[in-house]
This record gives sequence, C-alpha cells and structure tokens, in this order.
Amino acid sequence: MTDINERRVVAAETGALSSARLAAVLPPVLALLYPWSVWCFYISTTAVRESSGRAMALPLIASAVSLALSATPTIVSYLMLVRPIERNDRFVGTRWITYLAFATPAFYTAERVFFAMFRSPADDRYLWTLIWAVLVVVAAIGRPHRLARQPSWAGQLRVMHGVAAASIVVAFLIAHFGNHLAALFGTQAHVDVQDALRLWYRNYVIEPAIVALFLFQVASGVTLASIYQYAQGDRFRTLQVATGIGVMAFLLAHMTVILIVARAQYDLNTNWLFATSVRTGGILSNANNARQVPYYLFATMATIGHLACGLRIVLLGYGWRVAAVNRLAIGIMCAGAVVAAAIMAAMMGLRLS
Repeated sequence: MTDINERRVVAAETGALSSARLAAVLPPVLALLYPWSVWCFYISTTAVRESSGRAMALPLIASAVSLALSATPTIVSYLMLVRPIERNDRFVGTRWITYLAFATPAFYTAERVFFAMFRSPADDRYLWTLIWAVLVVVAAIGRPHRLARQPSWAGQLRVMHGVAAASIVVAFLIAHFGNHLAALFGTQAHVDVQDALRLWYRNYVIEPAIVALFLFQVASGVTLASIYQYAQGDRFRTLQVATGIGVMAFLLAHMTVILIVARAQYDLNTNWLFATSVRTGGILSNANNARQVPYYLFATMATIGHLACGLRIVLLGYGWRVAAVNRLAIGIMCAGAVVAAAIMAAMMGLRLS
C-alpha cells in the first residue's frame, strides 16, 4: 500500500510539473508563431479585395479566423497567468515571459517601429523569431522564485500612477478616442476635429506635460509590474498587470513613431492619413501595415481594460461592493471592445454617412 501511495504522489508531482511547464512554454510559442497569423490575415484580406460575389466568402472567413488567431497569444497568456501557482513550482520565475507574450501585438509593432527609426530595411521577423525562440527555451528550463516582500513605497507609487492616468484620460484620451470615432463620419470630419483639438494638446505647455505624463506612466508601470508580477491576486489584478505591460509596449511604439520617426525624422503630419498608412498604400497594402489591425485593436482594449481595473481598485477602496465593481469593470471593458472595433472599422474605411 505504501508503494502504491508513493507512486501516486510521484505521478501527481510529475503531472503538476508537466502542467506547469506547458503553462510556461505555451504563451511564448504562440508569440513566436504570431507573425504567421498576421501574414495570413494580410493574404486573406488581399484575396477579399480581389474577389467579388460568392467568391469573397472563403477569404472573408479566412480573414476573420486569422484575425482571431492573432489574439491567441494574449488570451492564452492570460489564462496561464490566472492559474493557481503550485507550491515549489519551479516555473513561476518565468511568469514575466507570459506577461510579455500577453502583449504580443504591441511588441510586434514596436519592433517594426524601432527598425523604422534606424531606417533598417531588414525583415524584423527574423529578430522576432530569434528572441522568442530564446524565451521559449528559458521558459522550458524554468526558474524558481521566492515571493519578495513589497517595498513600503509601492502603494504611494501606485497612487501616483493612478493620478497620472486620470490626468491623461481627462486631458487627452477621451478627446483622442472621440477624434478617431469621428472618422466614421468621414476623413474630413476626423481632420476637422483633430485641427480643433490640436489647439489644446499641441500647445507648447500642454504637449510636453502630456508626454511627460506618458513617460512617467511607462517608468512607474514597469516598476509596479515588476513588483506585482508574482503576487497572488484575483483575475482583475492579474489583468491589470498584464494590460499595463501591453499599454507600456504600445506607448513605446506609438510615441516613438509619432515623435521621432514621423515628426522628427520625416517631418510628417501625423494626421488620419498617417495613421491609416495612406502614404505607403493603406493599412492593408502590405504585411507590415497589416500588423496595425490587431495592434490597434489590442492597444485600445488594453488601455480601456487597464483603466477599468484601476477604477475597480479605487472603488473597492471607497467601500463599494465587490460584485458591483466587478460588473462595472466588465461593462467598461465590453464598451472598450466596441470602441476598439469601431475605430478599427473607421481605419479600414467604414463610414456611417
């Protein structure tokens, strides 16, 4: 009987080890394969434009499937992050790789932006493959991690991070999203709204302040993510950290392409025509541009999701019921998905009038 019990214990430990290894390795493997889903999306949308009538059905389905596949690194990474951490799990030390895989769409575009900044004609997918192949190996080997005590100043930094986020929402983000949604009524509508808004956020005082707030968000966000990445919290706290890393990657890509590549290097007007890649043939004109579709969808949803999770923490601190704030956060995130889809539809040419 003792031998049977020992074999059962060994089998359970072996099963838990295999499960933990799979949870660590699967996200970076999906991130490694991500460029293929973007390429398939580009090829299928090209086939849609070249087809008509019933012949469009198959390419349309392929476009939808490939776009859905581009979300798998994010979805699977989140599911792996919310798994309970087993005691003595030697793979818990590679959770940071899973968090990076969650933000795959943002990092993939960020890589292309940095290649453009250095004016490199090389195919960035080779570097992407090399980086994620290494991360797959690191995740497969694993690394134990002992939960460290949170520094005493972490709470104060989190408050400052939240105040800065609220300032960005009020001073810039609401108007920025509204500006993009205006494109549903025509390109000129977007341009008119943007010209009016630029009187505010292109002001010599306001613009540097907004940029400084964004840089502070990146720096403080990286610090907070490093502190909380191993903390055992609820699903919303895990999502808050994951979306925070996604927003950080998006901000690095977006600020670099706008402030450095477009405005400093090429002196371009970063208006709607720039955002939709009209200068290079359109957002679906090539595989490099096509990566912007899942990128913008992810960035918008991650930003709104991160804000929703932050608001949830604030409301819980004021004594709101958990069930109520959870429903509110989910509602905001669902609204964020609608906003993201509407903005992307406008970028791809949908017009309401």
